Amino acid sequence: MKLIALLLLTVISNTVAFHSMVIRAEVGETMTVECPHTEKYGRAGWCKTYLPEMCKVVVSTNGEDHNGRTSIRRKKGSVFVTIFEVETIDSGIYWCGLRQADFIHISDTIMLEVFTDSWQPNKTTVNGEMGKAINIHCQYKKQHASYKKFLCKVASVNRCRIIASSSPSKNRKYDYNLVVTLHRIDEGDEGEYWCGATDTVHFEIGQVKILEVEGTSSQNITNINKSSSVPIGYFLLPAVLVILLIILIPTLVKKWRQMCNISQTHYRSLWFQTSRFKKSSPPTRGCDPAEP
Repeated sequence: MKLIALLLLTVISNTVAFHSMVIRAEVGETMTVECPHTEKYGRAGWCKTYLPEMCKVVVSTNGEDHNGRTSIRRKKGSVFVTIFEVETIDSGIYWCGLRQADFIHISDTIMLEVFTDSWQPNKTTVNGEMGKAINIHCQYKKQHASYKKFLCKVASVNRCRIIASSSPSKNRKYDYNLVVTLHRIDEGDEGEYWCGATDTVHFEIGQVKILEVEGTSSQNITNINKSSSVPIGYFLLPAVLVILLIILIPTLVKKWRQMCNISQTHYRSLWFQTSRFKKSSPPTRGCDPAEP
């Protein structure tokens, strides 16, 4: 029993405001997660939940920093946990925080899903206008009616930071929705959002919302490019004419010179026939286009 007591921790208070993130990792991947809100000093712990207010210790700083494929370390005042070559059994909800005896002060919650195949969730696009409010609606399955609902925003590939959540519902029959209002949206609000539900031990991502904000600089640039675009024919025809002129001008000049030389020879012949008794030489005629 003593060993079990050391391995199992109780949450000091589930009303503590802690930060949550959802992480998806592929089987075989090595992942590192940061617990940035854990206190800088003291013994930090990383445990996996198995009851609403109970968890099993995996690793702790100051003596228990390695356990199988999992390790924990402190660096520059923050706590980092690494799980090597994740497996499906690693899926679950983890707590990170300051450990005191058989209790843990939760500062960060990590919901980890280890997947084996491609993820194809139900995606919906939500359009909003710059500077105005937008409602993001999440719908849930019947079996999740009593779960705590949440909405997270994807911060990087397969990592989603929870930005809003509801309390677990006492009415199991009708609580199938979560509506989150974002006020004065801007470019930073654009992106992918996940709708999820959890009972503290298990969780599920049911829907994906893609928020597009109208009036952002990226869209303005696109609109400018579209409005200023010119049909390719406007540039193609003049270019072809220029190329033809470049090709034809030397040929025309050459032909002109040939004809000019023939004409000059004929002119000299006529001069000799009409001026036999003149001692002067026949006048010259130039074949340069600039000459008279």
